[in-house]
Amino acid sequence: IFMASCSLTGHRRNKFFNVKGFLMNKALDLKRMIHRSRNVVFFTGAGISTESGIPDFRSPGGIWTKMAPIQFQDFLNSEDMRRESWRRKFETDKTLRTAKPNEGHYAIERLISSGKASVVITQNIDIFIRTQVSQKKK
Repeated sequence: IFMASCSLTGHRRNKFFNVKGFLMNKALDLKRMIHRSRNVVFFTGAGISTESGIPDFRSPGGIWTKMAPIQFQDFLNSEDMRRESWRRKFETDKTLRTAKPNEGHYAIERLISSGKASVVITQNIDIFIRTQVSQKKK
């Protein structure tokens, strides 16, 4: 039993509740919604891939806490900024090459393969993982 803030419990004050039970109920709600749906569309963000070792950009410890984004105008105006942009890309590519799909990726792939879901809309830099999931099944 843990203490949760009002954002999780929906109450104005903190309440004690069983987090595991709460999450299990939410998972069952999601399962029922997917079962009743004709076509599921997934909107994913970085959270689905952090479990695979791919850092997000905005959270504490994320990419932008370690290095500031390079603004487009700075990229255009400075050879040093263009070189730095490429250095960062190659560094990120090392991480992406070693990342493996996680259970979230496999769950989405299963729903797509079953025809229950048809689309994944993402802003992630790791779209290749879906390809890895599909190739692993072959």
